[in-house]
Amino acid sequence: MAINPHPLAEQSFEESLKELEGLVKRFEEGQLTLDQAVEAFTRGTILKKQCEMKLQQAKSKIELVTAEQSRSDSAEPNL
Repeated sequence: MAINPHPLAEQSFEESLKELEGLVKRFEEGQLTLDQAVEAFTRGTILKKQCEMKLQQAKSKIELVTAEQSRSDSAEPNL
């Protein structure tokens, strides 16, 4: 099993998640040698962290937009 050479910083959330799901599937099917399993585990932990980081960034953006909208709504005079 060759590690995906695609740098994680360039991968979208969906690409990282798909790769992670593929690694999990290979683990579950027992298709990996010990060395491949260690390599896949290492890559998987990196992918998991990357996905979590991208989800947190998305959540922060949504919270910021929501807070800005709430401030904007409360600043408008009631008619």
